[in-house]
Amino acid sequence: MLGLDLSIVFPPVGTQGAAMFVSAPIPDQDLPVGQPASIDLAAWFSYSGGTIAYAVSPALPAGLSLTGSVISGTPGAAAAAADYTVTATAQGGVLDGAQRQRVLRLSVQAGLAAPVNTVAPAISGPAEIGAVLSCSPGTWSGNPAPSYAYQWRRRPAGGSFADIPGAVGPVYTLVAADELHDIRCRVDATNSQGSAFANATIGPVTWPAPVNLVAPSVSGAAPVGSVLSVDPGQWADPASLSFAFQWRADGTDIAGATASSYTSQPGDLGAAVDCVVTATNSGGTLAVASSNAVTVGAALAAPVNTVPPAISGTAEVGQALSCAPGTWTGNPVPGLSYQWQRDTGGGFADIPGATTADYSLAVADDAATIGCTVTAANSEGAASAQATAGPVLSTPAAQPAALVFQVTAGTGDVTAPVFLSSNPPIGATGVAVTTTIAASFSEPIALGAGAVTIRNASDGTDIEILDAVADAGSGLTVAGSTLTVTPSADLPASKRVALRIAAGAVADAAGNAFAGIADDATLFFDTAPAVGPLSRLFHADEDSWAATHSFAVGSMNGPVLLVLGHYGNVTSITVDGTEVVGTRLAGSTGNAPEISVFTHTADPAQPGQVTVTLDQTNRRVCLAVFETGGRAVAAHGYAGGTAATLDASIATQAGDALIVASSNIEQAATITVDGTAYSVAGPDWSDVNYDSTIHHSVVGLNAVGAGAPLSISSAITSSYKQHGAVALVLR
Repeated sequence: MLGLDLSIVFPPVGTQGAAMFVSAPIPDQDLPVGQPASIDLAAWFSYSGGTIAYAVSPALPAGLSLTGSVISGTPGAAAAAADYTVTATAQGGVLDGAQRQRVLRLSVQAGLAAPVNTVAPAISGPAEIGAVLSCSPGTWSGNPAPSYAYQWRRRPAGGSFADIPGAVGPVYTLVAADELHDIRCRVDATNSQGSAFANATIGPVTWPAPVNLVAPSVSGAAPVGSVLSVDPGQWADPASLSFAFQWRADGTDIAGATASSYTSQPGDLGAAVDCVVTATNSGGTLAVASSNAVTVGAALAAPVNTVPPAISGTAEVGQALSCAPGTWTGNPVPGLSYQWQRDTGGGFADIPGATTADYSLAVADDAATIGCTVTAANSEGAASAQATAGPVLSTPAAQPAALVFQVTAGTGDVTAPVFLSSNPPIGATGVAVTTTIAASFSEPIALGAGAVTIRNASDGTDIEILDAVADAGSGLTVAGSTLTVTPSADLPASKRVALRIAAGAVADAAGNAFAGIADDATLFFDTAPAVGPLSRLFHADEDSWAATHSFAVGSMNGPVLLVLGHYGNVTSITVDGTEVVGTRLAGSTGNAPEISVFTHTADPAQPGQVTVTLDQTNRRVCLAVFETGGRAVAAHGYAGGTAATLDASIATQAGDALIVASSNIEQAATITVDGTAYSVAGPDWSDVNYDSTIHHSVVGLNAVGAGAPLSISSAITSSYKQHGAVALVLR
């Protein structure tokens, strides 16, 4: 090693007396560059009979030479370890000329030195979030060769670098936290002589160019004056994106139309309107995607009667009258409905069941004036107009003989059927999901060839496609001038349903094809929300001494109001294996209360203010409000020495179910819903007799769509006989 005397002296080799010529293994010799060195070979050879001559082959490294038994000199350059043969020859004595050989393994090493960076580290990879960066350590000198350690660091704009926890390898994946930061790789080189470090830096880091995954989409009604909205679609890095919008008509930018919504103008009539969405991220990188186009139609308008209805036929008992609807304007095309009326002197009154375009005069119509009120309705409103006939005669007047011809359709009939009205009426709301759809036309029709499509206009998808040939007599039936469509399954709840009829799917007897309905704004209605009936399930074990009881409610697809009760000393209520602690709702042990249940469907036209007033003391009540979306709002109340009022308020939707349950309530409560009072004695109130004190109430045990069986069990700590439970399930 540097600065050390490397001469090695062995103790005498051999024995005294007879001449001995012996050798020993030579240890490996590592010499430093630039340092004087000396190796005495006599340390490993001995001849008692004389002297020894030494030779070394091959040639020694530069700077070293053999003189006598000593290899000495100053090595000038490093040399890899190599084997050299040392030959020792005896001189004089009885063994004169004898030889001994040993191998000398010799190397020359550079001098020890701490690491020094000669070529800086480098980072490869783009400075974009999600990219993988690699750090090469650069080039270093030092002896022994240094080892490397890595530490990735980040620095915000104007800040200082800080270590990234855990980022200690030569590879690092950029994450969202690196956005707008500089990234540095610090390389530490270390050997036995010391350490040093060097850095490589890139940045600032930005998101890669935005990538559109799902194209933008435009929604909204198409008529002039309607509001169109654009969904920017889905992009690969939504967290950092900002969007700019440009609406176009037939591919030309609309001046000033740069918001996410656009109100169509009269000048857009007939144009295909779309929206170009430009996405920008933190790096200022742009990407552009275009939406679907919507063709702008005529402005929406409520129905207006321009030609009044007219009644044809003879006003005599037993005769048939027909009501022509007149002419109506409106967009979308209004649907028509009919109501026949009679006036016997006290004003017109509706004739029950007389709701088609034809009416046969009955005895009750004798001497009355008959009216036909035609109501036209579309999404923008409704209007009515009336035609009258009469007074009605009781017996037919004498008629002259008539020549009757039977006329069949021929080439002279060139008028195609016209759609007049529908049932459910156009724009109707709260329509049952089990409804059929009837479309009435201006003349008798027959099925032709083509599709009749039931549409989900809320999301633009098809519910069911019926074929005028294949589904004739089953899903599609015709009676006179009415086409009836029978869906094969219930319609979706809380959706706008529309009917489309392909051109030619309906025709008249002369073969004139109906032009068809090709949009979702001509024949449509809204279905009722999916709120099912309330199921009242109850169980009571009057005579059992067992401490635990259970019963299965069954599968559910909605929230649950659960009321449990039994005599005192309750330790636990378990529902599907989970212990539930509720609120004690009734009086002391020994009472025999009954549970009374009130249900009501909320009015969608105003916010729902639900109030329960207890008219007697010492009563408890539980109120639950179930929204159609599945959220449950619950409250509890107790009337002690005075009457009490319990309020719960939510913003109702069509079909919301309200539930009130109370112990021993009987005639002791008034329930006010949306300002209307309901007595507990009314038809909307039902009682469930239950011989046990009510202890617990739990709301919303199952999420909407869970559909899992509900098993309820409970335990008591003493041997009361009476035990039971009640579950009120909103399916």
